[in-house]
Amino acid sequence: MRGGPLKAVVLVVVSGLVLMFAPMAQAAEVADVNGPELVSITRTTGDVVSVENPTARLAVQATDPNGVQWMGVWVATDSTAAPGEWEYSSGIEPVSVATIVRPIWSYNQYASANVQPQTLTVTRVELRDALGNRTVVTDRAILDPLTYRAANPAYDGDAPVLESIGVEPAVVRPGEEVVVTAVLRDATSVNGGNAVLEADKFLETALDEVGNEVADNGDGTSTIRTIFRARPDTPYGTYPVRIFAYDRFYNVLRRDPGVSIAVQDPDHPVGTVVIGGKREIGHTLSAVAEGWDPAASLSYSWTTWGREFASGTTTPLGASMLWVDVRLFVTGTWPDGTVRTRIVWTGAIDQGVLPILPPEITGPAAVDRPLTFSQQDSAMTWAPDDRRIEWLRDGKPIQYAYAGTYVPSAEDFGHRISVRTFHRKAGYADLTQESGSVVVGPGALKAVTPTVGGTTWRVGQGLTATPGPWAEGTEFHYQWQRNDKDIAGARFPDYTPTAADHGAQLRVRVTGTKPGYAQVSRYSGAKTVATGTIVSPAPSATGTARVGKRLTAATTGWTGGTTLKYQWQRDGRNIAGATGRTYVLAAADRGKKIRVRVAGSNPGYASVTRYTTARTVGYGVLKSSNPTFSGTQRVGSRVTVAPGTWTTGTKFTYQWARDGSKIRGATGRTYTIRAADRGRALSVWVTGSKPGYRSESYEAFVRVR
Repeated sequence: MRGGPLKAVVLVVVSGLVLMFAPMAQAAEVADVNGPELVSITRTTGDVVSVENPTARLAVQATDPNGVQWMGVWVATDSTAAPGEWEYSSGIEPVSVATIVRPIWSYNQYASANVQPQTLTVTRVELRDALGNRTVVTDRAILDPLTYRAANPAYDGDAPVLESIGVEPAVVRPGEEVVVTAVLRDATSVNGGNAVLEADKFLETALDEVGNEVADNGDGTSTIRTIFRARPDTPYGTYPVRIFAYDRFYNVLRRDPGVSIAVQDPDHPVGTVVIGGKREIGHTLSAVAEGWDPAASLSYSWTTWGREFASGTTTPLGASMLWVDVRLFVTGTWPDGTVRTRIVWTGAIDQGVLPILPPEITGPAAVDRPLTFSQQDSAMTWAPDDRRIEWLRDGKPIQYAYAGTYVPSAEDFGHRISVRTFHRKAGYADLTQESGSVVVGPGALKAVTPTVGGTTWRVGQGLTATPGPWAEGTEFHYQWQRNDKDIAGARFPDYTPTAADHGAQLRVRVTGTKPGYAQVSRYSGAKTVATGTIVSPAPSATGTARVGKRLTAATTGWTGGTTLKYQWQRDGRNIAGATGRTYVLAAADRGKKIRVRVAGSNPGYASVTRYTTARTVGYGVLKSSNPTFSGTQRVGSRVTVAPGTWTTGTKFTYQWARDGSKIRGATGRTYTIRAADRGRALSVWVTGSKPGYRSESYEAFVRVR
């Protein structure tokens, strides 16, 4: 067997009757996808139950790793008797560890109840574990042995039979008695019964029953004798008699034998009373008496719960009369002192209908525009708690919207808004009404004229659009315009006028959007865009101010798109052809003041001219190198001096010397070594010169061999 000790009570379904039992204790949950395992099911009692031995029991044994949580047994019967004539009970009888023994049903007979014999068959057994896994047993080989029978040897299913009935006297006056006698036959004798007046069923105003007895005649028949007394106010007319009787097995006879009691007083005829008017709270009832003896004096009394609340032929119906049967007593008094009363019942007074028209909604149906509830209830005055208002969006209540006005929000845009009212007044049916609906349109977005910030409206001067205090949550879109036409790409708050804007009217359009609101556009004031001012920081000339060096004009931070022209000047005068951004200082510039004039132009801007600081040009520095010799350096040979690599354009002079003294006439590049030079220091001075440059001299020595 699986599982641990379990306790359970069982669900039993018998011919539609369900008994529910508490779930059993659950064992520790383990992985399980199968329903409980049915180990055995047997009937532990005999196969027959009766009034004397009314219980049948089943012992059921089942196991499951998670515990058997629930079990049901379905039982069918071949009886036509209603299931409600039986009682079923159950109990717990554990017989061993991990065994579930379930007494499934008991059959209890009411004392002397009339239950016919029948067969009860188990049609289905269902088991469920704590995880909801099910096992359903419908195998007839398992269930057929559980069938049992209910026995009742004394069963008598026949009702008593009416043999005769009589009324004496046939006609009575108000205040007199009448006897109804009925003879019935039944195999088990009549246990009880009486005569009943049909007219008394609802009115209870006809004749009073003052006596009733049932006697066994000893010959298989019984006599029922019922005595009635006509009341002084019993209306004249005939009252049908119905017989009710039952035997000891509660087999019931209900029969209309076709006899009646007549109440008449020809000396004091009474008529009818008709109650007119709507039997609802808030209306008035009126009484009309017809056919009464003219000699009788009539009075009217309206009563509830035995107390008069109005007299006369009319009465209003107040809230206290709701669901109450109003009784009208119309009493006729004759000159001889005879009093006859007609009693008329209105039946239960119904709730009134509140005379209120459906609510209406007024006001523009748009976001942020108030809607107002109105309702005509001129027929009544209402206390504050008698009416509740509820605003609806697409038929569903809007949270906290209970006031007489409602302001649609962006959330309501495009939806249907209606109002529902609830009215309550004592004596009246609660009234719920709903207005027609309106579709919420877009709201009017709060907008102001935008402004443009900036020092001046000039080409190249930045402008900034400020939308101003629009409705909170508004999203803005910008479009700058030139002469009322959109400027391509100018869709941001900031805008810098270009040359194309020069002389044109410039403005910005600000468009605001917000969910639930109509889009709104506003325009700033338009202004003419003036000539711009080129931003032109002072230029500079970079480089060394010496002859042969290159100077470069440097301009930084000028307005973008500006075209620059250059003119280099010497002592304030233009240098012919020197119009480039760079200039190489010439010999003519040595000792002079050199500067550059920078002229800037840009469409839409005023032209501007700037100068660099003038600089004095110094001597150039010749590029030079040591001279070299060629030829044989011995007496009688010719040697030639090479000056080396010097600045282009350098001119050279030569002077030969012996022991540092100039040799007369020796000023050429070549020199023939003489005998006088042997043993002496023979050298040559090479001097380079160029206009605007400082001259440079080099002395080179010749080794005479």
